[in-house]
Amino acid sequence: MQVFDAVYKKENMLQCKFSDNFIHPDYLGTEFPLGHHLINAIVLDILRVEKYYSNLIKTYTSYLDDENNSNFKKYESALFQIDDYCIYLHETTHVLLTAIKKIHPNYSLGDLIYFIDTFKPQEKLEITEQTRKIKKDGQIQLKECLTLWNVISGFLLDKFNSFTDTISRDIYDICNSPIGAKGLNRLNGLDTRRKIDLFRMQFPTCLSVDLGSSVNSKFFYSQLADEGSIVSSISQCTTEQLMYYDLFTSLEKDLPFKLCKNCNKPFIPKGRPDSLYCDRIMPGFKYKCVSIGAQNAYKSKQPDIEVEFYAARKRYSTRSLRNPVLKPEFDVWKIKGREKLTAYRNGEISAPIVLGRDHHDVSGTDSPFRETSNIYDGSQFCADMAVHNVIGDGFRGATWVSIHNGGGVGWGEVMNGGFGMVIDGSADSARHIEEMLLWDVNNGIARRSWARNEGAMFAIQREMERTPLLKVTLPNLADMAMIEKVYNENK
Repeated sequence: MQVFDAVYKKENMLQCKFSDNFIHPDYLGTEFPLGHHLINAIVLDILRVEKYYSNLIKTYTSYLDDENNSNFKKYESALFQIDDYCIYLHETTHVLLTAIKKIHPNYSLGDLIYFIDTFKPQEKLEITEQTRKIKKDGQIQLKECLTLWNVISGFLLDKFNSFTDTISRDIYDICNSPIGAKGLNRLNGLDTRRKIDLFRMQFPTCLSVDLGSSVNSKFFYSQLADEGSIVSSISQCTTEQLMYYDLFTSLEKDLPFKLCKNCNKPFIPKGRPDSLYCDRIMPGFKYKCVSIGAQNAYKSKQPDIEVEFYAARKRYSTRSLRNPVLKPEFDVWKIKGREKLTAYRNGEISAPIVLGRDHHDVSGTDSPFRETSNIYDGSQFCADMAVHNVIGDGFRGATWVSIHNGGGVGWGEVMNGGFGMVIDGSADSARHIEEMLLWDVNNGIARRSWARNEGAMFAIQREMERTPLLKVTLPNLADMAMIEKVYNENK
């Protein structure tokens, strides 16, 4: 579809007018930087565009229902929003608006036949099935129409993404072109067949002196005041032709297409040409890639142990803000942590350090005469806690583990689970400390809690408040008086 009536380059800007004036009669044209919308097309934020189209459908249908100035302004704003985000979506928007107008209750359903034929068989079937639902009692139902238009917009966006896949691969190859390649020579990074295809690509051209007469637009006529700056132009072009015209012109101007070091998506630096990061906020991230890059650069200049200290302090601070009970504990931790960090900087402490024990009294020892003597449900004679401790420590980062009979005192009357952990200041080491020690201790507290030990039940509930991600099943307490009564009655 030849949506774009005319395009020409002026300095580092592209300017164009649309041939679909019947949709937007006051939309004379737009101007945008070379490559800007091209990049937006291949890194399209689909969720963002779906919201734009949902808003466009609502505002356009309101305008068709009542063509007053207020409704038109809302529709106009919704249309501008899409074009400003990615000009190459204009053809998709054109098709969607055409479909809405033809299926709208004020118009005939018969006009939809030619439109349906442009889709794949499965898509055609779904649209046809949905179309059958929009008539009820001889009237077209707007609710069902809205559903159909959203289905169509989804299909159209899928087609757009499929179309941009090809040029996206081209741009990735250009970004990976040999170091030192400039301008159109960056196309040498493409394979031979693809280069031949591109060089055979045809563009509808016209002379710059004919531009004013060929385009009936005040917008373009005003640009002719500076004819010397008009380099070349194309007219009556498709979206694909315009995108490649944009690409070739950008390469001619030697715009530095690059891959972002954070999201690995193409971008054109807006400031320094040696920028490594784009200024987009990618899905799944809270901050722009350039901000994330600055943080990573800062962290890379610090030793791992210092990075981990400040990260741990931030986590602990957040937890203490959520739970004021932890504030005194956090204040003590800060002082001790600062002391150890200073000792590290002064060379008094160096990595690696080995943290180890032949057993942990809380969960690494099963002894019915000492450590598990306060369990009264009969399970104090089972050696399950030490075994669970060893297995759990092994999964969570212990360097080595051991299970043995006895240790310290009570030889022959106890099962002990021990561990050793090498601490080297790395991020993995910090994670192992946090995960393993949390398990090593709370395994025993949870075990005693299940045996209905009052102190253990209190301790594990307090730990769950301190550590929101820790979830431990609590026991159900029976009424012992009732149990004794039933027992005595049935003796």
